Amino acid sequence: MPNKNTSNQSQLESLFADKEVMKEIREKYSANEIPSMSRETIDLRETLGSRSAQVQETGLQEAIVLAFGRPSLFIQNNSFATPESTTWKQRLKSTKSQLESVIPKVGRVELFHHPDFEWVGTAWVIDEDVLVTNRHVADVFANKSSSGVISFRTNPFGQQIAAAVDFREEHQVVAEQTVEIEKVLFISDFGSTSPDVAFLKVKTGRELPDPIPLSATSVANGTIVSVIGYPAWDGRRNGMEEMRRIFGDVFNVKRLAPGFITSSNGLRLTHDCSTLGGNSGSPIIDADTGHAVGLHFAGRFLSANHGVDVLEVKRLLRSMNGTSSVLLSGGDGAEIDEARTVDFYEGRDGYRENFFGTSAELFVPLPQLSGTQMVDAARIEGRSRENAYVLDYEHFSSVMNGKRKIPFFTAVNIDGSSLVRPRRRRTTWQIDPRIDRDQQAGNELYRHNRLDRGHLVRRLDPVWGETDEAELAEEDTFHYTNAAPQHALLNQRDWLNLEDYLLDSLGEHDLKASVFTGPVFQESDRQYRDVQIPEAFWKVVVLLSQQNTISVTAYLLGQAAFLTDIEFTFGEFKTFQTSVSKISEMTELDFGLLQDLDPRSTSEAFGEMVLMTNPAAALGI
Repeated sequence: MPNKNTSNQSQLESLFADKEVMKEIREKYSANEIPSMSRETIDLRETLGSRSAQVQETGLQEAIVLAFGRPSLFIQNNSFATPESTTWKQRLKSTKSQLESVIPKVGRVELFHHPDFEWVGTAWVIDEDVLVTNRHVADVFANKSSSGVISFRTNPFGQQIAAAVDFREEHQVVAEQTVEIEKVLFISDFGSTSPDVAFLKVKTGRELPDPIPLSATSVANGTIVSVIGYPAWDGRRNGMEEMRRIFGDVFNVKRLAPGFITSSNGLRLTHDCSTLGGNSGSPIIDADTGHAVGLHFAGRFLSANHGVDVLEVKRLLRSMNGTSSVLLSGGDGAEIDEARTVDFYEGRDGYRENFFGTSAELFVPLPQLSGTQMVDAARIEGRSRENAYVLDYEHFSSVMNGKRKIPFFTAVNIDGSSLVRPRRRRTTWQIDPRIDRDQQAGNELYRHNRLDRGHLVRRLDPVWGETDEAELAEEDTFHYTNAAPQHALLNQRDWLNLEDYLLDSLGEHDLKASVFTGPVFQESDRQYRDVQIPEAFWKVVVLLSQQNTISVTAYLLGQAAFLTDIEFTFGEFKTFQTSVSKISEMTELDFGLLQDLDPRSTSEAFGEMVLMTNPAAALGI
């Protein structure tokens, strides 16, 4: 049992300073139980400064303060128990939904074939298919060689130790939700100056909860937080009576422990939540936002609890090469580049209406929104009405439907005479800071289902010109403002064949094209994760021939027949050649003179759609 004299002063100071809880304790307990608490005239600093004598003279029961002032609450069916304390009951009432959104994303690290342990700590979802825990947790079942190679350990019988994470393990709840660990991606170096962090990769195809959003900034002292994890019996370091009082003699199950941040320096932090050994690897959650502010890694009961600051965890996650898509969260769960601001987009030329030439007959303007569509469009602050809705990127532009959170359309210029074939680089999808975050569907829409972030402007289409501008154009295509939810098979059949043929032909003949692409929005589109999923997409291709004449063709890809349930089971996709007039009728967009240049639009049969079987015939190149 630890000597009370070694208790961390900052933790007690935090408790004494919590006036609401201390008032409640004074009213609940008699003076002989906590005599020091009943002496209103004792100055806090004097009480803490002479605490050793105070303990001996008055029998101060610190555990009562901790048990009542910093409780540890059972979690059952992804909801936490109501605190006994009226103060904590009120504090957690307003943050209940934020905290309960995090609970399913935290699990217990289970071990198989280990000679000593059935489980070893806590882990939580930080990225797609990636969990985070402590270095000293991962070290129990994985070994990092001197060359940096990480492998699973073997037991004395030569069996390889295996690991999994169960996201339930709740008190008196039988249900389980277990995922297997495929490999350990990263273990930080040992040493007091190295953050105690490890990243685990889940086996491909395993159902995994969404990641916990990461705070964009370090947490401030005095912030109310909660630690979610699995406190284990720890009688070697902690008093039996104190553990019984706080944890009710029930250990190894999921709990939520509220408290406060007591110190923070941007690298590490301390908190006064009630934790035990099994909490290693637990997230420290800002109660107001539901975002992780730190990774709990150490603590001693009746002493300080330590965590790695979330910015340090982000830094390690960013530098790690083993993940397929590193999540750098701005607090909303979306993938963003923290360095990007509005200024980053200065100088983008965007879609050029005079790309074919400056004469009137070669001018190809952007489609025009209807009055109703302008109400729903995502507006860029500080812009004039004429271009208030146009997000310019390198060689292309996007106009967002803020209500539906995906574009009305995109527009790209393609110069076949200076196309660049870039090497495939690692990319990260971005949120555009020029419009409101809630007007663009981010990574939260695409996780753990069969939906792709479907490029409306393809990655290769705007990649032309000098090397710098070509690379910038490619990078710009990875914005959620250029994405629409599409099933994985959608991009791999006739639609892709059409796009490939177009780009190859432009390069072969040194031609230019302007291409408009977008979804067909319908009221009947089904809702999924707060976004209505389009059931059809369109494309209008405007070509400039070698004779300086313009030709226009339009296409429609339908998928309504294949949306059978929330998991988006698709069948065969078909691409139809149609008319600009028909696209205009379906989308309410005004394509202006393009309708006059499209022979199918001027035909009496403009409403007919013809199944496309040959891209060459359809494009006429």
